[in-house]
Amino acid sequence: MKIRHLIVAAAAIVLCSTASSPSETVRERTQQNPAFRVYSVIFGVTLNAETNVLQFRVSKVIDPASGSTAAVDVQVPETYVTNAQKKFASKRNTPKLVDGKPVEFFTYYFYTPAYPDLVITDLDAPIGKQP
Repeated sequence: MKIRHLIVAAAAIVLCSTASSPSETVRERTQQNPAFRVYSVIFGVTLNAETNVLQFRVSKVIDPASGSTAAVDVQVPETYVTNAQKKFASKRNTPKLVDGKPVEFFTYYFYTPAYPDLVITDLDAPIGKQP
């Protein structure tokens, strides 16, 4: 019976140490919990002259913690891409045109598998208060 109590107590300690506080920023959480991973998702975007999105595609995903810009094999869900496109479209964007024709440019948002539908734009804001 004592072993069972020790196991329950140990589990409670682990849960408390990995839980985040509501005011903990994304950056703080990544520093305090190595299992909480945040990736940069780089999107290729093409806008027409009227600023309508013609193309919004995942170009690559990188792991900023690695210090490299090499692509990593992380698949982002389609709902994340849709939410990222909505967030992008809600901002005032300037199309890139060459000889009057739209050309692709790149932007990025952050992604964590812990919250697969959430588009993270501010690492210094808590998960629940992303702009």
